[in-house]
Amino acid sequence: MFFRKRKFKTAISTALLTATVFTLASCGAANPTVFTVDDVRGKTIGGVAFTVGGYYNGTFGKPESYATAKELALAITAGTVDCGFADSRLAKSITRQGSSLYIVKEPFFDIQLRICVAQEMSDMLRDLQAALSSCIAAGNVADLEDKYINGKGNGISPPDLSGTENFLTLAVIEGGFYPYGYPDENAPLGYAGIDVELAQFICRRLNLGLNIIEVPRARLLDCVKFGQADFSMGGIYSGEAGSDEVLLSSPYGNLTLSVITRR
Repeated sequence: MFFRKRKFKTAISTALLTATVFTLASCGAANPTVFTVDDVRGKTIGGVAFTVGGYYNGTFGKPESYATAKELALAITAGTVDCGFADSRLAKSITRQGSSLYIVKEPFFDIQLRICVAQEMSDMLRDLQAALSSCIAAGNVADLEDKYINGKGNGISPPDLSGTENFLTLAVIEGGFYPYGYPDENAPLGYAGIDVELAQFICRRLNLGLNIIEVPRARLLDCVKFGQADFSMGGIYSGEAGSDEVLLSSPYGNLTLSVITRR
């Protein structure tokens, strides 16, 4: 019953937003205000909840959250928001839903993603790094990027970690950070995404199990400093605030944040 109610509310929200689009279209939507990445800061920025764009829109502008890509596309088209944020794959999906929508040529940012551990855990970082390097060499990361970013099929299934006595605890962003980590009741550990499944491949190589906890993004580094988790993943990059107080792995991928606007 809960899921039915949720879908019903989403359908009503989408219908109302669609009606708003038609109303504004008949009156003439507001003129576009975002043409380059330099125009974005301080603007009203839409994002799909629990995705990369839904997290960063509140960091660089006035955030508006939407349940689906379709709702966000309608909002940008109508001028309800100045622009939208999304990872590169979701951005392409959004622009396909409106002929006036396009992706700004230059990404808002493109960061190299890293794994984080506490400063005193250099031995753990060495082991994680060795397993990560093996995963990259074996094509696991490329397969996961194909699965979640490039849209080239379902990629690979995460390995089975059952039967392992010892485990590591991974901290991910609370609520979801699609496509890197998000709750999924059908996934083996109740979570899916590039980071979560890569962590499973790493643990398989170390013959360890994996436990997952959620923390706010602002505590993603602190949770390993204070022993709540063994390692954390979720948009972590060298040079961010607090990164000099932890240890970081070498990069395992890039997070590209795209800007969607209207003509």
